[in-house]
Amino acid sequence: MKPINTSYGVKSVTVILSWALLCCTVSAQENSFTSVQESVRTDLTNSTRNLAAQRERIANEKIPLTTELNRLESDIRGLRNTAERFQAVRDSRELGLGDLQARLEAWENENTYLINLLSEYSTRFESSLNISELDRYRTEIDSYASARSATDSTSQVESQLALLDSGLSRIRDSFGGAAYEGNIVNEDGSLVAGNFTRFGPTVYFLAQNKQLAGIVTQQEGLTARIFPMNQNLDDFSSLANGNEVEIPVDVTDGRATAISSTKGGMLAHISQGGVWIFPILLFALVSLSISIVKAVQIYRIRMPTLAHIKQVLAKVESHELKEAQALADALPNPVGTMLSQGVVHATRSKEFVEEVMYETILDTQPKLSRFLPVIAITAATAPLLGLLGTVTGMINTFNLITLFGTGDARVLSSGISEALVTTEFGLVVAIPALIIHALLSRKVKSILGDMEKYALIFSNGLSARMPTREAA
Repeated sequence: MKPINTSYGVKSVTVILSWALLCCTVSAQENSFTSVQESVRTDLTNSTRNLAAQRERIANEKIPLTTELNRLESDIRGLRNTAERFQAVRDSRELGLGDLQARLEAWENENTYLINLLSEYSTRFESSLNISELDRYRTEIDSYASARSATDSTSQVESQLALLDSGLSRIRDSFGGAAYEGNIVNEDGSLVAGNFTRFGPTVYFLAQNKQLAGIVTQQEGLTARIFPMNQNLDDFSSLANGNEVEIPVDVTDGRATAISSTKGGMLAHISQGGVWIFPILLFALVSLSISIVKAVQIYRIRMPTLAHIKQVLAKVESHELKEAQALADALPNPVGTMLSQGVVHATRSKEFVEEVMYETILDTQPKLSRFLPVIAITAATAPLLGLLGTVTGMINTFNLITLFGTGDARVLSSGISEALVTTEFGLVVAIPALIIHALLSRKVKSILGDMEKYALIFSNGLSARMPTREAA
């Protein structure tokens, strides 16, 4: 017998046992699946039943909720419409308020502009008045001055309107002539009472005693001043009575009369030049005196003609020396003296005659040129003295500026006048002196040149007519 294989037996038993175990497991799983299926079917049935109940409950609750939703939506639409209406009302109110604020601001700006115009007019009103009208409108001016310093704007506007009414009345009165009483300062400084008559910018004055009449000048001060025109007293009297007359009119608004009244004489003009004006005037006086004397001396000299020289030569040629001497002495000096010396030495050599005649020319030259350098010195010195006066005048001006500042130009006028007047007189003296010196010097050179020409003519004539003469 073969031995039994133990391992094979064990494997067989293992397989059998595994198969048995598998069959038991499958049977157990089938039972479990069946139970699970039954459980799922039961849960599905319960879920379906619950779903149907839930759907029924939702369907029952949907109708009142829909109704409530519609009602709320309707309320919302109503509230939106109400809000839109309130917003529109609010916008319209805001637009109306903005328009009113813009109009109010425009009215305030216009009011401010008008007040500024009134202030400017009121400020310029006093300066536009003739000085004779200040007392006439003193009440309105003082009222405006007091209201201007106050804080009440109403009183300021009222005072400005009062000045405006006064200005309009003044303009209307000027067309037909405004007459009013007042005082004026005469040329001698006395105060004269009388009547003023204003036509436009021109104001006329006639004294109560009818001894003074004229045009009122626009000068600074507290009282009006007059430019007297006493030749028209009857016309001014008729004008004051409202009659038609022909009287002068100052179209320069008083400036021409003011300028003419401020013009002084030559002495007043000289006095403005300071200390350096006197040396300039001294040079001018000396130069003028010398110029007159030298002009008379030089321009009185008459030069002989060439025919006179030939007559003297003819007498010398014919050996009529006495007659030649008489003809030479009859000729005007200094040429006559020169030819007389030539005739005296006619018998000598040409060179000697030329020397004698040239000696006469040299003797004549200083006589004719005497004092002419003084005129030249005046022409050179006068502008320098004027410049010196300018410097001292400007120094005085700066000293016044140091003391008083530059606020008032009248304080500085003395130094400026000294600077300008000395310069003016320096040039006034120098320019004529320069011209006169040039003319007189030219005339002297012309005379000396003619003398040299006649000396050469005479000496050359002696050489041609008298070839044989004594040697010197």
